[in-house]
Amino acid sequence: MKNLITCLVVCVLSGAAFAGTPDRGDCPVPPAPTNLYASSDVCQQLNLHWNPVDDAHGYLIYRGVTEAPQNAVLIGAADGTSYVVISCCNCPFHYWVVASNDCGDSNVSNSTMGTCLPCNTTWTVDDDGKADFNNIQAAVDAASNGDEIIVHPGTYTSTEDDVVDMLGKEIWLHSSAGAEVTIIDGEGVRRGILFENGETSNTIIEGFTITSCYTTDNEGNGSGMYCRNNSPTLINCIFSDNSSMNWGAGIYFENSESIVVNCQFINNYAERWGGGIFCESSNLTLTNCVFEGNISNISAGGLHLHSSEASVANCTFMNNYAYANGGGMFCFSSSPVLENCSFDFNTSGGDGGGLRCFSDSSPTITNCTFRNNTAYDLGGAIANVPKGLPVIAGSFFCQNLPEHIYGTWSDDGNNLMFDVCQFDCSDITGDGQVDFDDLLFVINQWGLTNSLADVNDDGIVDVLDLLDMIDNWGVCE
Repeated sequence: MKNLITCLVVCVLSGAAFAGTPDRGDCPVPPAPTNLYASSDVCQQLNLHWNPVDDAHGYLIYRGVTEAPQNAVLIGAADGTSYVVISCCNCPFHYWVVASNDCGDSNVSNSTMGTCLPCNTTWTVDDDGKADFNNIQAAVDAASNGDEIIVHPGTYTSTEDDVVDMLGKEIWLHSSAGAEVTIIDGEGVRRGILFENGETSNTIIEGFTITSCYTTDNEGNGSGMYCRNNSPTLINCIFSDNSSMNWGAGIYFENSESIVVNCQFINNYAERWGGGIFCESSNLTLTNCVFEGNISNISAGGLHLHSSEASVANCTFMNNYAYANGGGMFCFSSSPVLENCSFDFNTSGGDGGGLRCFSDSSPTITNCTFRNNTAYDLGGAIANVPKGLPVIAGSFFCQNLPEHIYGTWSDDGNNLMFDVCQFDCSDITGDGQVDFDDLLFVINQWGLTNSLADVNDDGIVDVLDLLDMIDNWGVCE
């Protein structure tokens, strides 16, 4: 009611009422403008457009609070066929345009109404109380689509089942100082973040540590984060020390196309599958992520893909453990693309210390390294049983037990396999000397990050690694 009264006051005070000019015959007034419509591409700004009128010298813009043009008032004039309304443009106004020349004014155009784009708001959160809110959920409750929420360093929790419920809103929720000092703490009794209302990639979570989370909701899936039928974007987050009574201690994805960038999954525990991530019926993009020290009581210590596709690039799987299969990663009827990833020191109590492929899973594996992975049954690095056909190219295998790969696979070339990992004096291939095999491996990995060919550990395979190799050419001493 208050907003409507404001609109009425603005309308009444804005100008004179409309009155057309009768046509005198000897001095015809222009015809009424046509096709008046409204659009908005800037917040709190409404753009009116109409077709040009012959013999018009200008245009007058009217608005009113009813559909009756005789009650409209003049708010402005335009030389061309557009006009920008800035003041009070989200009030329920009707707009008309009149063409004018020296003989007078035309009748009114068709009427139109329009709504402005809202101006985005930036909210602040600080657990010390020196901000708009002292908890994250209150800021999410207040926010609208397009808003930004900045969370200052601190530890944030809740008394509800979830520390944060994103409520389907397209907002950018991020820390001001990074994940190391901005903590979402489940205190061992609640979930970290809930996505359950159709969030899209425009819902962005950035720069938090989600830790000590546990839930019995949603069958105990997704203690750190639960994402079902939505696709948020996750950047620079750490999921650590979360536990699940079922699937996905760090994150549970279902029917999702989420993008996950620069995130870490550390020391999470799932009672069933997916210590770090469980992903079902989804198409996931994982880039520059780390899975380390995660445990599954059944399969997939690090990452579990179930009837899903995924692009997994520049990711590290290290020291993950599954009591059954797939210490680092498990694929069930899933054929992800793995590029420039490393699997080191992962262990399974059954098959596939690094990666287990099951039920027609045929991942594409390019420029990856598998080192010191162990399976107590089959396939230290990779086990493919039954069916499926992993395609492997440009990848390096060393000291995986009981064997590097068990089951059928397609050799797409440039793969190297050694019984022992030997890294002295830039000897990548582990044969005790720096030679053309090492040189070719560096060339094949040129420009990649997170690669065994990065012998000087500066983060990229480049000319400096080549020079280091030449300097150490020959038999290792």
